[in-house]
Amino acid sequence: MKKLFLLNAVALSFLHTQAQQFTGLAGSEFPVVNLVPMNPSFIAKSEKGIEVNVFSVSLMAGTNAYSFSKNYGFGPAKEDEDYFKDHRSGYKFMWGNIDLMGPAIAFTVKDQYHLGIYTRFRQITNGGNLSNGAFQLMGAVDDATPFPTAAKMENAGFSTHSFSEVGLTYGKEISNDLNNIMRLGVTVKYVMGVAAGSLFSSSMLYEKNAKDSTAALKGDITALYSKDFSGYVDNDPANDLDPFSRAGHGSIGFDLGFHYEYHPYADPNNPTPYTFMIAASLTDIGTIGYDADTGSGVYNIDIKQKADWQYERRPGEDFASYFGRLKTDSLIVQKDSPSVFKMGLPTAFRLNVDWNMSEHIWLGVNLLLNLRGDNGSVFRPAYVNCLNVTPRYEKGWFMVGLPFSLWGHQTLSVGTVLRAGPLFVGSTSIISTLVGKQMRNVDAYAGLSFKIPKKKNYSY
Repeated sequence: MKKLFLLNAVALSFLHTQAQQFTGLAGSEFPVVNLVPMNPSFIAKSEKGIEVNVFSVSLMAGTNAYSFSKNYGFGPAKEDEDYFKDHRSGYKFMWGNIDLMGPAIAFTVKDQYHLGIYTRFRQITNGGNLSNGAFQLMGAVDDATPFPTAAKMENAGFSTHSFSEVGLTYGKEISNDLNNIMRLGVTVKYVMGVAAGSLFSSSMLYEKNAKDSTAALKGDITALYSKDFSGYVDNDPANDLDPFSRAGHGSIGFDLGFHYEYHPYADPNNPTPYTFMIAASLTDIGTIGYDADTGSGVYNIDIKQKADWQYERRPGEDFASYFGRLKTDSLIVQKDSPSVFKMGLPTAFRLNVDWNMSEHIWLGVNLLLNLRGDNGSVFRPAYVNCLNVTPRYEKGWFMVGLPFSLWGHQTLSVGTVLRAGPLFVGSTSIISTLVGKQMRNVDAYAGLSFKIPKKKNYSY
């Protein structure tokens, strides 16, 4: 049995999407310009000179719905050969994103005004909230499944959002008695919508009477998508990325951040490393507007006694043609036809704690919590919640870390990160992938950034 038309995009979205940002990357000597998009207050740590990011890229995908063969590469995949269902109880989710940070710079004016500017492109995909019963009726159905069988779905769907941004960051040191240092920062960014789409159902009942036949499919679906969105839910990842295309409007977004450092052995003449640091931020506050493409709308679905192929989306069929065919066949009824919609930025709360346990041993704890919920029509365009713990060895410009990451929805990964001079590479999942028989999370990131030290002033 092929997939339900509502859930088709949910499953396919995982098969070719990637990344959460640079998880586990840190270091007392690491250029903070790379971390400014996660917490703008870090810009106020760039007082030692100019910092430059040449490029940074992060790619990742994860799910608690499937496990994948290690031999699987991104592209078309076959169920029970390349990927396998998870039969544990609980709701199923899939998530992923691509994060490209282009040229960025951080600098200080008159030793007190900390400024930075960066460029960035992101694609964020999130899908699921499927009950285990509904999920088990997707794809290949177990031969032991009794028919007829039924499942209910509520607040299920998926969204994909691609956008670029230019951010201007300002940070300030608000308190410094050498032992205790507090800094604030804010980023104002101009965000430009590239493409967006969401399929969302508040309630749907699905009843099967055979592997390839549907007894009843009844409920609602809201389909909102911008121009040329169909390429984002096909099997070809090459259709996804076009940072120079723009189907959405421009908008303004904000990031807010704070961090505190404790320096027990303060020296008024020389900077000292902190023993303890805690930082908190709210990132990606804002929305982007889009003009809805033909076929976007709110639909009632009432399908009875139909073979699955009669209502599934056909290969190469765009959404406008697909929904038009379903209306012609009286399988759906359009209630509303919105001309515009809004897709929220992936608003999140971030908490970072860093502890210098001994001379070269550090322990970082990082928490990311999604603050973006569904609005009744758009499935949440958000990052997945994540708790990360990264012990690391650091000496000068060399650092090696071992990130342990607990992703939302029952998935755990172990990886490694390495920094040598201006180059850094890492993955939060490479170790768990190598030692495991199958994989649920895949990711990698790399970048090139460096500092231009501030010249010392000498007096005689």
